[in-house]
Amino acid sequence: MSSQHIRKLAVALIASVACKGSEHPQQGTDSTSSSSAAVSPATAAQSKSDDCLDRTIRIERVGKIAIGDKVDSLTKCNVVRDTVVLEDEGGKARKVFVALAADTIAAQIVDGQVWRIEVSSPGIRTADSLGVGTPLRRLLEMSSPSGASGEGRMFVLSPDHCGQSFEISFFGPMPRSGWSPAALAKLPDGTHVIRVLVVRCHPELY
Repeated sequence: MSSQHIRKLAVALIASVACKGSEHPQQGTDSTSSSSAAVSPATAAQSKSDDCLDRTIRIERVGKIAIGDKVDSLTKCNVVRDTVVLEDEGGKARKVFVALAADTIAAQIVDGQVWRIEVSSPGIRTADSLGVGTPLRRLLEMSSPSGASGEGRMFVLSPDHCGQSFEISFFGPMPRSGWSPAALAKLPDGTHVIRVLVVRCHPELY
């Protein structure tokens, strides 16, 4: 991946991490911090149907929940919580927490549609078993892995998983040469995935 493509990808990622607009709280929602809005998989309601048992992360979707879905359509699975949270950078974002089997995802809503899906549960994984808890060394087995940082967070990306960003348990200054596979390989042992973000796939950025 060229340095120009890495810069473009980093810009797109930072835009994804930052709050993209906000929605006014609807009746029945509440305003709270992002830390208190997380829903434990152990307390999540079971999904409504077999269609909602799928917990696989795919391009632009997690199970039956897809980027671009109308917010009203999320009730096809159990909606655990619909709330407005304060993001790290101080903006507000509407998030709808949806149960997939015994796990929960957070769908960020912009203009009445799913704009981003956040995965914080280790039970929700890609078809090749990447997800929360995956060690960094596994991510480095992907094609052309690269790192990108923004808003105090760091992610690993690959064209193998277009539109998917794997947030890792490390943040530090970028080396002069950028976050190449060699630079990523020097990160501390024990570095692992702590969250997965799913947005629109833009292959031209890779």
